Amino acid sequence: MSTSGGSLTDKTGGSAKLQLVTDAISRLVGIQAVLKEVNETRNEWYRFSEHASKVLECVLDILPSVNLESSRVERSVDDLKHFIPRIDAVCRQFDKKGDRKKLLQSDEYTSQLKALQVELDDKVRLLQLNMDIEQRQFLESRLDALNLHQLEMGVDSIRDEIRNIPVTADSPPAILDTLPYASGASWNSLNTCMPGTRTSLLEDVTNWMRSANTTGPAQIYWIVGVAGSGKTALANSLSSIAAEKNWLVSSFFFNRMSDERNKPEKFVTTFARDLAGRDTGIADAIATKLGYDVSLRSTADIVRQFRELVLGPVKSWERSDPAVVIMDALDEGFDDGILQVLTSEVQKLPGFFRLVVTSRPLAEFSVVLDDGAHVIRHALNTTDMGGRQDVRTYMRQRLAAISLKRRLRQPWPEPALADALVTRAEGLFQWAFTVTEYLAKCLNPDRQLRLILSLQGAVTISSRMDQLYATVLETVRALEDDDFVDAYGMFMGSILAAKEPLTLSAMRMLHGDASVDPFDLLDQLRSLIVGIDSDHEPIRILHLSLSDFLTQRAVEPFRLSPQSSSQAMAFLCVQLINDRLLEETSALPKLNPDAHSGNVIFLINTSSLSDGLHYAVSFWTRHLQDVTESPQDLLDGVIVLLDRHLLDWISLTISLGAYIGLAGITKWLRKCGVKGEEAIRRISAGNWDWSLSFISELLRRNGRLEEACAAAEDSLAAVFGVSWDDLADMPSTADSTTGPSSTRSLERGASISRVAVQHIRRVSNDYPHDRISTATMCLDQLAICLTAMGQLEEAYQATEEVVKLRRLLASTTPRRYNADLAWSLGNFSEALARRGSFQQAFGAIEEAVALYRPLVDSQPAFQENLAWSLGTLSKRLGEIPIEERPSQKALEAIEEAVAIYRSLMSTQPVIYGQNLAWALGALSSRLADVQRYYEGLAASEESVKICRELLKTRPASAMTPDLALQLRNLAARLWDTNNAREALEVIGEAITLYRQLCLRLPLRYNSELMRSLYSKSSFLMEAGRPKEALTVLEEAIELLGPLATHRPGLYKDSVPQYLRQLTSLYTTLGCPEQAKVAAKRAEDGVLEETTSLTSPAY
Repeated sequence: MSTSGGSLTDKTGGSAKLQLVTDAISRLVGIQAVLKEVNETRNEWYRFSEHASKVLECVLDILPSVNLESSRVERSVDDLKHFIPRIDAVCRQFDKKGDRKKLLQSDEYTSQLKALQVELDDKVRLLQLNMDIEQRQFLESRLDALNLHQLEMGVDSIRDEIRNIPVTADSPPAILDTLPYASGASWNSLNTCMPGTRTSLLEDVTNWMRSANTTGPAQIYWIVGVAGSGKTALANSLSSIAAEKNWLVSSFFFNRMSDERNKPEKFVTTFARDLAGRDTGIADAIATKLGYDVSLRSTADIVRQFRELVLGPVKSWERSDPAVVIMDALDEGFDDGILQVLTSEVQKLPGFFRLVVTSRPLAEFSVVLDDGAHVIRHALNTTDMGGRQDVRTYMRQRLAAISLKRRLRQPWPEPALADALVTRAEGLFQWAFTVTEYLAKCLNPDRQLRLILSLQGAVTISSRMDQLYATVLETVRALEDDDFVDAYGMFMGSILAAKEPLTLSAMRMLHGDASVDPFDLLDQLRSLIVGIDSDHEPIRILHLSLSDFLTQRAVEPFRLSPQSSSQAMAFLCVQLINDRLLEETSALPKLNPDAHSGNVIFLINTSSLSDGLHYAVSFWTRHLQDVTESPQDLLDGVIVLLDRHLLDWISLTISLGAYIGLAGITKWLRKCGVKGEEAIRRISAGNWDWSLSFISELLRRNGRLEEACAAAEDSLAAVFGVSWDDLADMPSTADSTTGPSSTRSLERGASISRVAVQHIRRVSNDYPHDRISTATMCLDQLAICLTAMGQLEEAYQATEEVVKLRRLLASTTPRRYNADLAWSLGNFSEALARRGSFQQAFGAIEEAVALYRPLVDSQPAFQENLAWSLGTLSKRLGEIPIEERPSQKALEAIEEAVAIYRSLMSTQPVIYGQNLAWALGALSSRLADVQRYYEGLAASEESVKICRELLKTRPASAMTPDLALQLRNLAARLWDTNNAREALEVIGEAITLYRQLCLRLPLRYNSELMRSLYSKSSFLMEAGRPKEALTVLEEAIELLGPLATHRPGLYKDSVPQYLRQLTSLYTTLGCPEQAKVAAKRAEDGVLEETTSLTSPAY
């Protein structure tokens, strides 16, 4: 890419822009240094300064190569230039403030810093995207100057390279983000084998990994050992060796104590994402699979998932080095599916794959793995000389370190005692680790060492571990110390029951009434736990075998009941929410269903809350599901929470990033007898159906479709007084704090929609009109969510039922229900149009406009609804074939809509900006219909400008679809006005955005991507670039195939249209046979096998 003329100077030069960035980085780094000195690194100032300095360092790296001859790039650079002084101004405020502690706690600055961070990220992403697009456009334009007849082969090769230039939204990170990735599942360099231990086995496995080749099947090295034999340290060491040699492709460390890693559902998706990061071809193949089948992201069929996301994509992977995959502690997260993957599917991987699997010696594994020709089994024998020698080396190093640190008399321990301790370990690494950890932290290591050596009678490995754990516990407990027993039950019970690791700070808040501080108890158990050296560090137990001992085999008072502990946690969480929620959230933004919020959700950082309240609001419903009985104190607490704090709790979970919902709560309340049923009835009677419908709309307008769907489901459950989970064949709720998945929402939302339609038909004659009206509102909201997610059939059925019922209501009380009928007619028009029923769709929206006009005369508040209906009416008229289209009528309708939105936006720009942008985009198309191209261009440019401005303050998930649509409109208007180069740039940006949207919701956006590709193909064809036009059209036709099969009525005109363009391209490129067949198929309206005709030899 040329940088002459417009290029910035080098980093150390005198460029004003570069100096601006450098100064900002210096100030940000200075803030970090000040905060580190006073140990204040857990606040928004530190997080912002650290993040912003790293981002600006990246900007500093790319600025010297920026080409300012590109108008789009220059706009981005100037935008950044005017933004950076705002960062600098905030930094100066930090430098000026005398009372920095007060500054760090200021909510005003917290909100300001978060907003600045979001805006900075958006501006830098836009700059990078524009640079990528400019690079591609530049190279393509240079190719156009070449003699294509003389350099055809060379041009094809260069064009292939151009297509491989990564564009930000299509790069692997965007693709990988759609697949669940298990947090904390990768290997840990701090947990490898101690130097000098396991050397023989590590060498053997390394040689086996090195021997991988492509001639045979992939192989598995299965390391089997009892609990505590050092399997995880081995797995980490092997991961380290493989990573150092660039062999490691993926690692997955199962862990029964982690929700992320105690089941195999995220293994394949994590593996697939790791693979995609290794090879762009694999990444493209995975993206293609996900585009066609969204269910692969979270299907319960792990075998099919492995075949589609791993086996298929790696078939063409050319690799000379081994591809190593490490799976540790398989016994802590297996099911039949993953065992089938290991026995039958792994063999189909290319021969350069090597899988290392560690597990306990379970019978289920032996049955399926022992006879596998591709499996090498190695048992860790704790009694062989090699294993014992490794433990000896390990213990001597640990004991020497303890002696030095504790300044014990030398030699310590005496050689005879050290040898006796090694003998007692009997090759068991976990025993050796626990003993030395205990000796390192106890008050009198020498006496405790002799006590441990005096233990007798343990025979099995598990019994030796149990004996050691019991010894540690008995040693730290003073005789008849009831306080210790009570504190142990409270605090250790909470640690084992926690849904995610607790911190000391959280435990103090949850156990606020306790007479003992959790640190005082846990400090005595340091040899069994980690994470108590600071208030905000997650607390974890050392080994899974300790959890097994404490919950299954420990004697009183040390045995803990996971269920009882979780029940206690449920009560503590509910109690903390009731006590602290209002106080801690008084200054935070909240949802108000009774006021127009401007469609904006204000996200808050977890640091805005105490650790304890954050845990409580996130997990109390999860703990509630563990409660099988209904203790009166817990039920009373839940009822108080629902009566007084429900809206604040829901508001907070949404602001924290995930709507959790009511399904789990109502399910539990139904088990609580009369009082629980009364609580459910109070929810139904308390306008929660209306509030949840509002919340659903708010989530949808912010691009959070899956959560919007869940809220709409809850609103329907509230109005009907039912629990959807009680119904047969109902997909379960997403019982997590990360929100529902798109697949779950599609399946569950569609099922609930069908059931709700049937239910409302049965009860409509028995319900009063007010309740029917509320039910239709909630069902309508769910239908809108399903439409936005591409679930069109269920959305149509729901909307049709809503129109029938609202027509009935309006016939009896028109003054009260005409507005509702008009609204649902507008939604019904959209549903009909998506089915290809354009005449009925036009009739529905025409009726809606007729209903709204008299309503506006008496109630101006309905102006917004009239404007939307007029815009939709214009859209329906614009769908009529151009030769029959009443263009003037369509133009007049959208001009009226634009005028209304301009008037509304003049007073409330945040609320109505998105609506005006939509209307202006539609206006540009209608102006083009009557050949007023330059006016259409101006309208489209204004629409895109509004979208870009809104993108600075609104969530990208909410505004990206609007921006993509308006960019496609703008590209058409630019082409109409002979701005060919800019048109191609803009349509390229639209395609980039639609590709990103398709990764998340292919059912909804594949059609939009197809239309954008067709537009680009048309531009390229008219620009005299038929080869490129054909490549783009091929992709559009590939997308059209399944769409036309699924909805033939909607795409009946598109099939011949696309095939006629294909015919024209074949003719231009001198391919008469292909052109003839394509023309015949266009005449017949048949798309099958068309793609086999493409890519002719020129």
